Amino acid sequence: MRTLSCFAALVLVALPTAAQPEPITAQGLAQRGGQRLKNGDIDLAVTDFTEALKLDPKCSLAHYGLGAVCVRKREFEKAIQHYSAHLALEPKSMWGLIERGVAYGQTGQAPKGLIDLDRAVELYPMATQPLLGRATIFISLKQYQKALDDGDTAIRLNREYPGGHLARGMALQRMGEYEKALASLAEAYKRDHKDRATLHARIGCHIATRDLKKALEDAEALVKLAPQDADSYHYRATVHFELCDWGRALDDMKVALELNKDHASALANRALIRAACPVAERRDGKVALADAKRACELTNWKAAFQLEVYAAAQAELGEFALAMKWQREVLEHKEHMEQRGPDVRLRLKLYESKQPFRLPHRME
Repeated sequence: MRTLSCFAALVLVALPTAAQPEPITAQGLAQRGGQRLKNGDIDLAVTDFTEALKLDPKCSLAHYGLGAVCVRKREFEKAIQHYSAHLALEPKSMWGLIERGVAYGQTGQAPKGLIDLDRAVELYPMATQPLLGRATIFISLKQYQKALDDGDTAIRLNREYPGGHLARGMALQRMGEYEKALASLAEAYKRDHKDRATLHARIGCHIATRDLKKALEDAEALVKLAPQDADSYHYRATVHFELCDWGRALDDMKVALELNKDHASALANRALIRAACPVAERRDGKVALADAKRACELTNWKAAFQLEVYAAAQAELGEFALAMKWQREVLEHKEHMEQRGPDVRLRLKLYESKQPFRLPHRME
C-alpha cells in the first residue's frame, strides 16, 4: 500500500494571521480566508478568496490563498495557476516561489520546480525555508546528496529551524537509511510537534522498519493534529492496512474520501482492499472497479500503482483479459518496476492463469 509523498506538506505560514480582520476590503477578505484555511474551513476560505478577487483582481494574497487551497485538495495543476498569478503580481515572493516550485515537483515538472527554488534561494540566501523546498525537489530527482547538503546548510543557518532536520530525514528515508532518517526526524519533531510532513515521514520510516506500533502512534497524533485533513486519515489507514486490520483501514479511507472525494491514493487503496482482501466479506469487485477507475482518471491513467489496482479489480470481476492488458501497462513504468518488478510479474502470471490477486493475511 502506498503512503503519500511529503513533498507538498510545507506549512502555509505566508498566510497572515489576523485576530479580527475587517472583511470590507479585498485584503481583509483574503486575510480572513487565510485564517479560515489554517483552521481547516476550506469552503469558507475559498469563498473569501473568491470574493476578494471580485473586489480586486490584483489581490495577490487571494491568489496565493487559492493556490494553498488547491494544494490541500491535491489539485497541483490548479495550484500552479494560482501561484503563477500571485507571482505575476509579486515576482519576488519567497513563499510564492517555494510553493509553486513544490507544486511543480508534484506534477512531474521537477526541473521547473528547481528553477523556482533556485530563484528563492538566490533572492533569500539567509532564509532556511527555500532550502527545504529545494531539498524536496532534489529528492524527487533522486539527487539525495544535494538534498542532504541543503538540509545541512539550513541547519547551519538556524539549528533550531526544523526544516533542515526534516530535509535530511526525508532524503535519508528515500535512501533507505531509516534509522538515520528517524534520528533526523526526531530532531525536527522536537522543534515542531505540529509539522505534518515530519509525521508523514516518520510513519513511512516506521512502516519500512516494521515498527507498526510506533507507526500507529504517529498516525494517531497526526489525526489529532489535523482532523480535517484527508491525508491524516489516509496515513492512519495505511498503518491499519499494514496491520491487516481491514475494517479500520476502510473506515479511515471512508473519512478521507468524505473530506476529499478526489483523493486518488485513498480511492486506489480502498479499491485494492475491495478487490483483493483475503477476507471474502470485505471484497466487492464492482465497488473496487469504480474506485480504481476514478483513481486512474485523477492520475491521467499514468500512475503505475493505480493501474495495478485497476487490473486487480478487473480480475476480481473475472475480466482476466482486461486485467492482463492493464497489468502489462505497468511493465512500461521503469521506476515502479525497479521497486516492485517481481510482484508485478507475479500478478500478471496469476491473471494469465485466470486467478485473481489476493493480499496476504499477514504483511511481511
